[in-house]
Amino acid sequence: MQKELKGELLSKKPKAQHDSAWKDVLDEYLPQALEICFPDLYQLIDWDRGWAAQDKELETISKEDKIGKQFVDKLIRVFLKDGSAPWVLLHLEVEQAPTAKFPERMFVYAIRLFNKYGRPIASCAFLADDNSNYRPTSYEVGFGGSRLRQDFLVCKLIDFEKDRETLETSTNPFATVILFHLDALKAKKQPEEQKYETKVGLCKRMIKNGFKRNEIVNFLRFLDFSIALTEEFELKYREEIHQFEANKHMTYLSNFELISMQRGFEKGVHEGIEKGMEKGIARGIEKERNEVALNLLREGLDVNLIAKVTGLTPERLQELQKQAH
Repeated sequence: MQKELKGELLSKKPKAQHDSAWKDVLDEYLPQALEICFPDLYQLIDWDRGWAAQDKELETISKEDKIGKQFVDKLIRVFLKDGSAPWVLLHLEVEQAPTAKFPERMFVYAIRLFNKYGRPIASCAFLADDNSNYRPTSYEVGFGGSRLRQDFLVCKLIDFEKDRETLETSTNPFATVILFHLDALKAKKQPEEQKYETKVGLCKRMIKNGFKRNEIVNFLRFLDFSIALTEEFELKYREEIHQFEANKHMTYLSNFELISMQRGFEKGVHEGIEKGMEKGIARGIEKERNEVALNLLREGLDVNLIAKVTGLTPERLQELQKQAH
């Protein structure tokens, strides 16, 4: 449940912002992700008792990290069904590229977390790269017959390629995330026009699949970051989907476009401040965010999602809600 918003100058050579995309979907679909990727672990957890993100605490232990960072990491507090511990920790990482230091980092973080909390820890890695030979599962140190070792759980996402049919018929929303990721990996090696066709095809299929409105917004956001297009093809993509929407009498992409504005806002703020235009930009962005929020409220989107997307306070959204009706 994280964020992002339009209006930017789209870069000629886009860089997909996978960190934000993966954090968002793991926040939104944590139980569903574990159910597919780590089913045995999923069964041990009492999901009815809820869970709590401890990402700020994880930042404190990783602040002095010198082991490299090509990953998304999350720390979650959960409860076990058998009650064998008051609570335990899940340390999740999405490793997007093979790195030699990754196993050591998992080991170091596990030690730091145990030292800080004194609780059992399950360390889990989503390996999101396309190297089928890269499959680290442990790290150990020692000498003279003495060893200290950590084994961590691994889910290699490209392994799901052989189970595409199962994913395509699954009602678990994280199955759609995995499918998008698999196609995004292939798209990285495609010419721009073919990449555009892949993105259009995924978007159309997702809209036709009958997901709930909030799920479609989440998936569109993930797709937008996973398959980044140049300005020419991004505009062509939006026009194509707008036409598809119009024919189907749907409004999902209009919501998506509003949400995708965040990237433009953030880029515009950064560049504008550098040019000494803080006040004008701030006023323009505030007005734009209010207009975005009003449109999303009229579309019936969840207020919490709108707050996350626009960065507006709950109090301001309450004021806008009166205008929306």
